[in-house]
Amino acid sequence: MEIEKKMGNNRINDDELNKVSGGAEQVADSGNTVMHVCPNCSKDKKVSFKLASGGRAICTVCDYQIFL
Repeated sequence: MEIEKKMGNNRINDDELNKVSGGAEQVADSGNTVMHVCPNCSKDKKVSFKLASGGRAICTVCDYQIFL
């Protein structure tokens, strides 16, 4: 009985787990954008790029990826 009680106290409940994982998702999906010339679809004007992981930015017009 005593072992089961100790194990139960050490478990992370679902609410705490969601707080931890939700924070990372919010950072990734925050929608930060930069304006940059896209080599694929706009050679003369700047378009919006959504920032992604690994130093990448994705064109919001044609989904072309560049590295910043």
